[in-house]
Amino acid sequence: LESFSSESSPDFQSSALLAIQQFEDCTNLVNEISLFSINEEVDELPTSSLRYFLLPYYLGELTLKITSSIEERATNIEKSCVYFTDFLHRIKDYDIVDVKVPNITSDSSHEQHVISDILSREQKIAKYREQKQLEEELRVLKKMCSNENISEDVQREYILQLIKKCAFNAENSLRLSIEELTLLKNLPKNPTKSNSREPSRRNPQQPPVFILTKDSMQKRVFGAGYPSLPSMTVEEWCEDQIKKGFLPKPSSNSSAVDPEQQANQESFQKRLNDERLQEIDDPEFLRKARDWDEFKDDTRKGSGNTFGKG
Repeated sequence: LESFSSESSPDFQSSALLAIQQFEDCTNLVNEISLFSINEEVDELPTSSLRYFLLPYYLGELTLKITSSIEERATNIEKSCVYFTDFLHRIKDYDIVDVKVPNITSDSSHEQHVISDILSREQKIAKYREQKQLEEELRVLKKMCSNENISEDVQREYILQLIKKCAFNAENSLRLSIEELTLLKNLPKNPTKSNSREPSRRNPQQPPVFILTKDSMQKRVFGAGYPSLPSMTVEEWCEDQIKKGFLPKPSSNSSAVDPEQQANQESFQKRLNDERLQEIDDPEFLRKARDWDEFKDDTRKGSGNTFGKG
């Protein structure tokens, strides 16, 4: 996916959806064979199993990259929050990282968990230094892993360090996702037209946090599941949302989106996406940023505006 120039391109979107499908299939397989158990520690796991800790993390990141309407965007954000939370819970249970995981439930808002836990300036600096040190160690270990005769201990250390780095990214993505979800909930709704034949019947009750599964067999991730949250298949969830008025009926035409509202949403989403790319040191994003800085250094301000100067 890193080879694509734009995440909004049709090719990237189709590849992202395919990757999500493959990660879901892999999650089903991990669940069926009971690869992980709450009665074991990370030292008891074989090195080949450690990479499967990252399944919910990648599902969360890919879900955030799917382009959609404003209404569908909120749904994707809620799904990604569930994936990130599951990932952080799992690696914390195995004592891979010590992280405070928000307790996201259907009767408590996402915003309260994050806003009430604002890091101090010293904590942010400490986290930043720890992350930079971790990235440097990863670069060294990755170079060592390119050797065919590398030992299993080095491979194991590389995967564990990669999991820790993804934990940093998951915390940041979870925080930014909740900020975006708060904005989406506070956006003004489109006013109902006066000549509309049918009045608005939207249910004022907010939809609960949910777990989307492909079928009735996929109710849990890693076999642990989400015991405090309701589970349903995609078809069940769609039918339930249509009945409650959160989604339109398939035969009905979707309402027109306010251009100004759409522009504000796209601008905010682009800013959040740029922050995510900068936090994970995305190579393409950093390259474009360096190119822009070099252009500003080499080009005098106003040099391109020669109209009327003779």
